[in-house]
Amino acid sequence: MLAISLFTMSVSAPFAVGDLREFGDWVVGCDNNRACHATSLPEERPDASSEGPIGDGNLSVSIKTKPEPGSAPVIQLALVGEADPRAAERIAGIAIDDTSLDIPISGSNGQVLLDAMASQLIVDAARTASKIALVDDQGQDIAAASLRGWRAAASYIDAEQYRTDTRDALAAPGTRQWDYSIVPPMPPRPVIVVDPSPPQSPFTLPDDDLGALHAMDPCQEYTQGSSKEKPQFFRLDATHTLLILPTSCGGYNPLRMPFIIDASGHARAAEFWPYPGNKMESPPDLADLGWNENERRLVSFARGRGLADCGETSEYVWVGGKFKLVHFASIYPCRGSYDYITTYRLEVRQSSGATQSGPGTAE
Repeated sequence: MLAISLFTMSVSAPFAVGDLREFGDWVVGCDNNRACHATSLPEERPDASSEGPIGDGNLSVSIKTKPEPGSAPVIQLALVGEADPRAAERIAGIAIDDTSLDIPISGSNGQVLLDAMASQLIVDAARTASKIALVDDQGQDIAAASLRGWRAAASYIDAEQYRTDTRDALAAPGTRQWDYSIVPPMPPRPVIVVDPSPPQSPFTLPDDDLGALHAMDPCQEYTQGSSKEKPQFFRLDATHTLLILPTSCGGYNPLRMPFIIDASGHARAAEFWPYPGNKMESPPDLADLGWNENERRLVSFARGRGLADCGETSEYVWVGGKFKLVHFASIYPCRGSYDYITTYRLEVRQSSGATQSGPGTAE
C-alpha cells in the first residue's frame, strides 16, 4: 500500500481508502463516513512553477469538517518547520492577506485552536485570499501559509458532503438550506468486536522452522547480513499466535513479515480482509510492522521518505481468522507536512464493552 497516488477521478467514483486530492498548496481527503480533512502544504514547488512561493512554509493549517448539517468547520494552526519556537510567545492574532481578523485565539506551544465562530470567519475570508498568517501585536507575520488551492479543496469537500450551493458551502455559499433532505443517509457503522488478550502464552517455533520462514525474506539475496531483530510472538486467541519476523530489508522502512501459527505448530502467511479500493489479491507489504498489545492491533507506518513528511499508517484487528483494516491515514505529496489525513476508520469495541476508534477521529 506504500505507493498511494493522488487520484483525479470524479467525486462520483467509488470510495477508495487512501484517496487524497492535491489542489495547489493544499491536500484534502474524506473518510468512509464523509468526514473531511484539508491541510496546507509548505512552500516547496518541485514542478518548477513560475508562480513563486506564498508564505514562509512555517505555518500548518488544518481544516476538518463533519458531514452533518449544522456542523461548523474546525480549524487548527501550528508553527512548524523552521519557525522559532520562542515565536509562539508573540502570537497575538491571525491575518489573511495582511488584514488582521478580530477573533480570539487560544492555545500553547505554537498551536492555535479556534472556536466554531472564528473558524467560520476564517473560511469566509479565505475564499478569495492567497495567504494566512499568525501575527504579533504589531501585525507582523510570525509564520504564514499559502491559501492557493484552498477554494478548490473546499469545493471538493462541498461535493463530498453535499454542501454545494447550500448556505453552509465552504467554497461558494448558495441559497439552499443544507439539511437531511439533501444529504443521503449513511449506512449504520459496523462495530468490530475484539477479544481481550488470551491468558495463554504464545506458541513459538523451533529454529529450523524459523529458518525456513527466513528463507522467504524478499531482500535476502541483495544483502550481506541478516536482521539483528529477534522474532516476536503474540497470542491472538485460544488457537492462533502472531509471529512478526524481521527481514534484511532495512532503512527507514524496515520490512517485517507477519505469520500465523496454529495449535499444531503450522505457520502460514497472515491473511487480510479486503477493503474499499484494495481487493487484497496479494499480501500487503507492511513497513515498520508492530503489535499494540493494549489495543490488540497490528500497526504499520510506511514512510514515503526518511523525513516521514509523507507516507501512511494503517491499523488492523484480528477478526475471523484474518486481519481487518480499522484505521488508515496518509499524507502525500512529500512537501514537508506531517498532518496525516484519515481516510478510513471503523468503530472497534473490546468484548469487555469499552469502545475505541482509530486515531485522528474528526474533531
